[in-house]
Amino acid sequence: MKKNSFLLKGAVALIAAVLVIGASATAGAGPLTLRVGGFLSDTANAHMLANDSGPSLGLQYAVPGVPTLFNGEGWSTNVTADFVYHGEKFQKSFQYVPVSLNQIYTFEEDGALTPYAGFGLVAGSYKSDVMGQGQPWVTRFGIGLIFGTKLNTKLSAELRYDMLAKGHDQGTPAMLRGALGYAF
Repeated sequence: MKKNSFLLKGAVALIAAVLVIGASATAGAGPLTLRVGGFLSDTANAHMLANDSGPSLGLQYAVPGVPTLFNGEGWSTNVTADFVYHGEKFQKSFQYVPVSLNQIYTFEEDGALTPYAGFGLVAGSYKSDVMGQGQPWVTRFGIGLIFGTKLNTKLSAELRYDMLAKGHDQGTPAMLRGALGYAF
């Protein structure tokens, strides 16, 4: 129980640090982004595994020189890896690690914001107490949709929706994930 409280307090402190640092950032951003956020389960199967919501923490790396599927200068590629965790304090212990390769299109700046959208190929590994205490990690592949905006040169806000292939187990996580990102 103390471990869950420590993780939650750490996530809140990290979000506060990202907001403070990001709000004062004026220098250009590097290829690595720290992502802090949470998720919402949106299907009965996902809710059965993970309750309604939970915190997440992850990294994103901009990969230069990768060919894009569509023409245009606004396209870029990145790789993300996040970690979602619920302890028993949330009724069900649930862990989810989505890793995705993403193609992002960045639109023209609109005032202070620069919106972007894209899609990704997702490999999601997860385990849940609902599937049994000794349940090994299960990996499913799928796709993800991405919508976000760059708030300044270092800070971004983003929503992702992961859809994984269904298996013969008790559930597959399908969820909306939100994150604040700080590039450094």
